[in-house]
Amino acid sequence: MIGRLSGFLGGERRYLICTAPQVGATLFLQTDIPCFKGKAVTEGYEVSIERKYASTLEGLLQKRGIPYRLLYEKGLVPFLFKALARPGLLFGMLLAFFLIYQSSQYVWDIRISGNETLSDEQVEDILDEYGFYIGCRYDSVDLHRFCNLLPMERQDIAWISVNMMGSVAEVQIIENIPKPPKEEPKEGLFNLVAKREGQIVRYDLSTGRVVVPVGSTVKKGQLLVAGFSEKDSGLHPKVSSGRVLAKVWLYEQVFIPFEQTERVEKKEIELEKSVKILGKEIIFFKNSRFLEEKYDTIDDEDYPTVFGIALPFRIRVRYALPYEEEVRTVSEAEAVKLAQQQLSEKINGVSEELLFREYEITKKKDGVTVLCKALCITDIARQVEVTTDEEKSP
Repeated sequence: MIGRLSGFLGGERRYLICTAPQVGATLFLQTDIPCFKGKAVTEGYEVSIERKYASTLEGLLQKRGIPYRLLYEKGLVPFLFKALARPGLLFGMLLAFFLIYQSSQYVWDIRISGNETLSDEQVEDILDEYGFYIGCRYDSVDLHRFCNLLPMERQDIAWISVNMMGSVAEVQIIENIPKPPKEEPKEGLFNLVAKREGQIVRYDLSTGRVVVPVGSTVKKGQLLVAGFSEKDSGLHPKVSSGRVLAKVWLYEQVFIPFEQTERVEKKEIELEKSVKILGKEIIFFKNSRFLEEKYDTIDDEDYPTVFGIALPFRIRVRYALPYEEEVRTVSEAEAVKLAQQQLSEKINGVSEELLFREYEITKKKDGVTVLCKALCITDIARQVEVTTDEEKSP
């Protein structure tokens, strides 16, 4: 691209040298005049040179008495001479440049990123309230002041940035998503009891008084940590909190049928093409074919650029991703492997550490049942509120 531009600015002249091709080619070899695109023709030798070497070549040919003819010339200077000879063309070019310049002073597209809960349309409405919209002159809005003012006046936007790329506004925002309310600290008497049978390994407590020592085996519902604190004045009710880690046996079972339904995707099909310009979407292609298959849809947006500058429109293509559901028969070994994967996910989801694991496989006519027996370390504590006798009395 740069080479073409420099060639256009420098200009090019093409000559027909009316002599033997060997003589014409040797002429350039004996001189310092660079040439290109030389070729032998019936009348002689055709060759192109840069415009700045034209007077040197013509003087050399005249000195040696070699006839020549200028075939054509290209570049900025010839173009300007032709334009001056045609005032209508020159006026049209100047008018086009003026319109392009004026157009670049306006916002013709707004592209938004960073929004999570707010839609693009909602963000555009917010920008419109502050006078920034498609079709406005972007220098009519103090973007620096606007980006500082908007987060202070609105609670749903924490930060905003607007960068102009030609006539395209790149808007980036960070939403002020409210955090969920913190859980109020519990008051009163709360104990930790065992939610399943196990052998205590260790306590990770924030508050509470241990009732069962480490190494003891407890049953489901047994008191582990009492919600009392001992002081000089006696026992005081308190919220016990934390984890009680214990060795427990976990039992999980899954059934895997031999006939598995699988999804097989086919080649994507173009459903629709549209261009969005000036905030309006224009559909210029729509597939009228009726799709009998099951399919998902996906949108692909393309943002054209010229010399790295975004153009004020975007092209959207919607595709259909057809698929079929096929029934595949798996072997017993494959079914067992699938079952073990599912069981591992279940066990790992509730255990802190896996100590031992074994499988019991039962084959049936239509599939296999796999039972997993696992010894692991997990949290068995459950917080339970205790109502005192005084609270029960009317």
